[in-house]
Amino acid sequence: MEPFLGGGVVSLNVQAQKYQLSDNSIHLISVHKRLRELSRAGNLIGEVCRRIKSHGLTCSYMGDSVAESLISEFPKTYFAEANREAFLKLRAAINCAQDPDPLDLYILVIYGFNRMWRFNKSGEFNIPVGNVDFNVRTAGALSDFAEFHSKHQNITYSTRDFRDSVTRFDLGPNDFVYLDPPYLITQAEYNTRWQEKNDEDLRQVFEFLHSKNVRVAMSNVLQYRDNKNIILERWAQEFRLIDVKSNYINRFDNKQKIIREVLIVNY
Repeated sequence: MEPFLGGGVVSLNVQAQKYQLSDNSIHLISVHKRLRELSRAGNLIGEVCRRIKSHGLTCSYMGDSVAESLISEFPKTYFAEANREAFLKLRAAINCAQDPDPLDLYILVIYGFNRMWRFNKSGEFNIPVGNVDFNVRTAGALSDFAEFHSKHQNITYSTRDFRDSVTRFDLGPNDFVYLDPPYLITQAEYNTRWQEKNDEDLRQVFEFLHSKNVRVAMSNVLQYRDNKNIILERWAQEFRLIDVKSNYINRFDNKQKIIREVLIVNY
């Protein structure tokens, strides 16, 4: 089970008989469902590339090349320059749509800055254009996604809150739950709405699963610069901590920072 699904990287790399995948973002789950549908039909990458071309975006995977004049003028940001107009047009269309196409939303993420997923308080996708396009590496990751979904049939998606996700099912020793919540003390946009109350609920969820002998792993940050999550560090000491080497960057600050990211496991 993965209650904070996000990109679903962990689930894609875990062999299980059944997958319960959830996130509280309706748009995110709709994207996963649409990509799974196309994967099962055997035309995921072909349909993504077709849609990219229809929006007038570059696609280096298909051999598209940016004009030499643009590369010469913007040697470090030519993809952003080449795609900005089409990207903003697509973003505006999605933000105006009552029920946006999940595939178009996926494409918007691929061409957005750092491939981030972010909506403002008005519900509008507000990531600026990124300096990247659909390339061989992206296509490889999408191929892995398609292969996973062609092999595994027993996958369930839901838009439940993490609290509801773990209590709705009768989980036991043969189950594994991976938790990757927003981090209370870091500065990413999606972390700003995560409050101490959420962290406390997360602790209760972790200990509830532990009491049922469910195997649990949770990613989190104990220190970010001068900020420390003291409460998390205290209760996490009851379990096993595995340090993870990481460095969070954004467009304003890509310097190395003091950070301690950990994987908290109960097995």
